[in-house]
Amino acid sequence: MKFIVIAPPRNPKSAGSMVLYELADEIRNLGFEAARVLIAQNKDGHFFVSIDEKNFLPLTTDTLERYFDPENDVIIHGENLHHKFFDKFNVARYYLNKIGALRNIGVPKDGEYKIAWQTSYVEAPDFVLRRPVIKTPINEALKLDQPRLVDVTYIGKGILYEPNLRRLPGTIELTRSWPDDIDEYLLLLSKTRFLFTYDVQTSVVEEAIMYGAQPVLMTHMPMNNMKEVRSAHPYELSECYLSSEEFSKLTDKNIDQNFSHFCLKRKQFISYLEMQKSDYNEKLKVLLGSIQERFNPLAFNPEKYMNAVSSISLKI
Repeated sequence: MKFIVIAPPRNPKSAGSMVLYELADEIRNLGFEAARVLIAQNKDGHFFVSIDEKNFLPLTTDTLERYFDPENDVIIHGENLHHKFFDKFNVARYYLNKIGALRNIGVPKDGEYKIAWQTSYVEAPDFVLRRPVIKTPINEALKLDQPRLVDVTYIGKGILYEPNLRRLPGTIELTRSWPDDIDEYLLLLSKTRFLFTYDVQTSVVEEAIMYGAQPVLMTHMPMNNMKEVRSAHPYELSECYLSSEEFSKLTDKNIDQNFSHFCLKRKQFISYLEMQKSDYNEKLKVLLGSIQERFNPLAFNPEKYMNAVSSISLKI
């Protein structure tokens, strides 16, 4: 069985893109057969794929079967694609966000294997697989124990729900394109006190915490309410940020207490990320065995699968 990962071109600014882009390499490193197919979209909404990662051709309902074996290969792709392109294949749909949270609205079909980044992204996922995607400085030596003199607004995918969003007064606006240098981006976070974000499903929230800036979630979208947002996030993450309502209750008397709490929970969150990182390869191995068991029992190796299961805690 070969795993065919449909991934956007490499884009370090997008955590979801990087998760998919690197997945084929991670699968191969574990001794499984895998291929990466790049997918791109033009301004008219048409999709194109590249089998060799150099030349692109239009994606139609029969494109992939010209290059891969629908009976034996498994397609892994993101949540935001229509099943019509992959109907002849066995499919594992990776819910890196809720359907409807991005520009393209994914349409699943019955029988797909459901991989979830978080349990709230899809009802009854078959497996939860989460890998920390935190940017690190390349040349910059960051100091986190310094006075934080700026507050930052980040709109991100929030623009999909409220088209008229603007930078909050008295803040600097962080955008998807600025700063365009990773070191400058992380330097900004290292000098930020509060990150006011209208995008609650973004790696910017986790990176802000990592570099000492406290996120303030200004919306619950695409979730139904803030309670659902918190339930979607790991406890270690949800303890680090404030809702806009909680932020409005901060005063000169309790703001220091708030930051003391944040610093404590930040350390716990970093420990949680380290645990996720150390468990990831074994969890991925278990996932691949589970997919094999679902779609190709004859290729499934129960002993290899059970050894992997027994070596990790399947915390979701």
